[in-house]
Amino acid sequence: MKILLLGKGGQIASEFEDLKTKDKNWTFLSREDLDITSKESILSYFRLEPYELVINCTGFTSVDQAEDMEEQAYSINEEGVKNLIEACEKFNCKLIHYSTDYVFDGESKFPYKETDLTAPLNVYGMSKLAGENIIINSSVKSLIIRSSWVYSCFCNNFVKTILKLGEEKIVIDVVNDQVGSPTFARDLVKVSLLIINNTNYEWINGGEIIHYSNEGICSWHQFASKIVQLKNLDIEIKPKTSEEFSAKAERPKYSVLDKSKIKSKFKIHIPYWEESLSEMLKQL
Repeated sequence: MKILLLGKGGQIASEFEDLKTKDKNWTFLSREDLDITSKESILSYFRLEPYELVINCTGFTSVDQAEDMEEQAYSINEEGVKNLIEACEKFNCKLIHYSTDYVFDGESKFPYKETDLTAPLNVYGMSKLAGENIIINSSVKSLIIRSSWVYSCFCNNFVKTILKLGEEKIVIDVVNDQVGSPTFARDLVKVSLLIINNTNYEWINGGEIIHYSNEGICSWHQFASKIVQLKNLDIEIKPKTSEEFSAKAERPKYSVLDKSKIKSKFKIHIPYWEESLSEMLKQL
């Protein structure tokens, strides 16, 4: 199968590339190589190179910046997806697209199922949901994978930020009233590859949605505390409320994803977040 991955250089894309870089059937393109916000560029490229599957790892992912850069966020997260969908329809490609727990409002008391009502609180979540809807309303055989709190050995992320701050400070303020499930990008990619290689998987026109994160639930404060503990750092992780932290974009207080569907459908074992965090820190 010839596979095109877009978003080279990002966390998820870098994990894919690390695992599949020697596979000649895979092509990895950055935004500089192919800008998904340019419809003509995408169509021109697809005319020259036929692919069976496109993996979209692109995205405007800076949650706070999106509040000030709404047009840019929608340009990538909605219009870019629309351009990809048109190309996939025209050239008969399947699509895997990554989305977020931030499509939910955090008012639930139970892990969010794929069928639960979406109600994003910020521009980032709204733009990602708009991209999902483009796919759902298309005829492209596609898969939308929602994940949460993604981190990796590659690129900037929460884990690496805490480690960097730990070199500069002895006290780090971290929000303690937002709860979710961290996701090691490498685990997410391994599951994605399992699905790609599953010849019995029935791709659905208009896209199937599945949820994936590591097992377990924690706050950002607990997440940071575990990072510090595993690295034996002499740092105080000080709890702060969302109101005290006063970030530009509102975040859901509870955004745990229900993974019953993916576990049942693909018979997979999902590692707990502490286990995967420990593995990531060893790799780092």
